[in-house]
Amino acid sequence: MKNIVITISEDYIKELGSISDSLRKDGFEITNVYEFGVIIGTVADENIIEKLRKRKEIIALTEEKQANLPPPDSDIQ
Repeated sequence: MKNIVITISEDYIKELGSISDSLRKDGFEITNVYEFGVIIGTVADENIIEKLRKRKEIIALTEEKQANLPPPDSDIQ
């Protein structure tokens, strides 16, 4: 699963509800929707990400990256 942050174009913010429904149908599992045009969720399939990137109402799609830090008591490399 990949965590995704989607930003909706200002021109489409009034359609946020129908866009969210459409994203769900495309396989995007939504965890949060913010009224200012940001939708956060997860995707299981890389092909879905490419499909979402092509949508006209999406101006930005960012995959969250994970950083792993060693425990505080571990040796410095």
